[in-house]
Amino acid sequence: MLAALLIPGVILGLLTAWAHSLAYLGSRWFTVRKRGTSVQLLVIAHVQLGVVALVGMPLAWPTQLAWPWEAGSASGAWLAPAATGGVVLGIAQSSLFAALRFTDASTVSPLLTLKLILLGLAANFGIYSERIPISGWGWLAIGLAIIGAIMIQGIGKPPPLRVWPLIGITILCYSFVDLSIVHAIHAVCEQGYGLTTAQDAGTVQRVGAGVFIATVLYVVTATAALTMLPWFGSREPTVWRDALAYAGPWAVAMVTLYGTFALVGAVFGSVLQGTRALWSVLLGAWVGKAGDGSIETDHHHHVVAWRVVAAACMVAAVALFGWMR
Repeated sequence: MLAALLIPGVILGLLTAWAHSLAYLGSRWFTVRKRGTSVQLLVIAHVQLGVVALVGMPLAWPTQLAWPWEAGSASGAWLAPAATGGVVLGIAQSSLFAALRFTDASTVSPLLTLKLILLGLAANFGIYSERIPISGWGWLAIGLAIIGAIMIQGIGKPPPLRVWPLIGITILCYSFVDLSIVHAIHAVCEQGYGLTTAQDAGTVQRVGAGVFIATVLYVVTATAALTMLPWFGSREPTVWRDALAYAGPWAVAMVTLYGTFALVGAVFGSVLQGTRALWSVLLGAWVGKAGDGSIETDHHHHVVAWRVVAAACMVAAVALFGWMR
């Protein structure tokens, strides 16, 4: 992979991991400290994200990309996977928030790295996207990331049994969304910039396509959220303000995540995204030590140290995958 794509892809991926960790803590703060429900946060935050996406969509729209209603428009190549991904994303978010209601963010976050197995298989066999064979080094990197996730989760308080099905649904849906987004980004690169193949797109064009798809995705999810607002919304301005603790970091994470996928693909992008385990551990330790045990458990020093070692294993996976590429 060209350094021109690899370096900015790694930077965006690490920013995504940091923003994701902040968003997960924000969601737990809203549901535990503010006594809001996960569904309420899901609905309100996605309306907020949709407003931002609606404003940003015309600015991010590629100059040569036809509007869906124009005659002869071939928008189905990018709109269908983006819209489908938006629907499945709503399911993933619902499952994730429900899981965070019963366990720490620093416990759930590492487990989401297990989606690398599904993404690796999908890439290796060309399921729903271009076939990208994963070498032995690539699978080793994926294995290191998964081992790190298991190490981090294994020494702390395990999630309740009722959380595991929710985590499974979240992983499955997130994997599908990631593949859908990459498929849509490739189509936008070809149609929006007049290129023969998406591989001909430069760094700015790829990131631009990723940001554009992010706006489309969240306009779709906001449309669904609006229909639920009368039942799960709130008339209290403070509730909408509190929801920004999740929506703000998540908006940043989505822009950087889809930029990462556009530059380095779904598999390596998810390896980078998996480093959120490191940030979740450090942020969780800081919050726990600050005395807010309702949001994060105050673990002993040896538990935190073990989790940092495991998270370092994930960082090694990033380095190995990047070197292999």
